[in-house]
Amino acid sequence: MGGDEELDRWVKVQEEHALHIYGTSTTVGWSLFSDLQLPVPSRVMDLGMNGGWVVKRWFELGHDAYGCDLPVLAEKARKDHPEISGRLMDCNLEVEEIPIPSGKYDLVIATGVMEHLVNWRLFMGKVSRVLNPWG
Repeated sequence: MGGDEELDRWVKVQEEHALHIYGTSTTVGWSLFSDLQLPVPSRVMDLGMNGGWVVKRWFELGHDAYGCDLPVLAEKARKDHPEISGRLMDCNLEVEEIPIPSGKYDLVIATGVMEHLVNWRLFMGKVSRVLNPWG
């Protein structure tokens, strides 16, 4: 199995996991954040955005929302959501610095990310860096 077949299989597994946890794959993670009532527009970053659905939903609600994920997953999200493709970035959270300025975001989301990381403490330091002091 290679390339597109492997990606399609992985995305299907992730969507099935989202359906099991959240009730619907198109609102992956949304139920966790819908009651936050952030002032509009707040700056939101979804690290490990998978399909980009959460970024799209925050953006539709008027927030300055962005996401990043592994290049192959970010590319799929950009294809699936061309209306927000410029807000969906490539990043490897395990080895790279998060490609955004320090203190920029009011909310950082990382649903289903930490269990995949070897060094979650390093990741949390990266998250802390990009959150503003009130985030």
